[in-house]
Amino acid sequence: APPSWATRWPAEWHWNQIREIYPDLPKVLPSDPEPMKWTLFSLVTKPDILKRFKRLYNYISEQSEEMREPATLKLSRQLSSVYDQYLIYRPEMILKWGAGKTGSEDEKWQAELWELLTEQWNNSFKKPICHHKAKLFEIAEKEFNSKDIGFRKTLFVFNPGLIPASIARFLKVYSDNHTVYLFQNR
Repeated sequence: APPSWATRWPAEWHWNQIREIYPDLPKVLPSDPEPMKWTLFSLVTKPDILKRFKRLYNYISEQSEEMREPATLKLSRQLSSVYDQYLIYRPEMILKWGAGKTGSEDEKWQAELWELLTEQWNNSFKKPICHHKAKLFEIAEKEFNSKDIGFRKTLFVFNPGLIPASIARFLKVYSDNHTVYLFQNR
């Protein structure tokens, strides 16, 4: 019989485990970069919302009339990219924001804008679709800690670079009941 194994990148494996908990999750979530860009665009094109964020307001208002919309779209794309990186590499910060805890000036306005994003998702989508990646990571860790989910096997991880903390924590949870071999490049 052929071996029953498959190759996956660590992030892909992580998402497959989350999809065991939520098999009906769509391929693209509202918190993925492309849909997030459009949600941000819809938020920052509202003058009453934009005025709450001085840096964003100044950047957009400095643009000529014909360049405002393209500049707003570019800014929305950049912000969605930053938030996506936070979701992957700093999920604990995003979760702190959800609990109302923010840090410095820059972090404060980013957390306020993030709160508007999550409100939009919560109003537009049902659970678990409205959850962002950091929340799904947190839920999945708790689920895997509390019970045995699905058919799990020995895991071999070949990683050529940095493993985000959220995946490393999940590997730790997984390894509590299953054998995990981690191979790192040096």
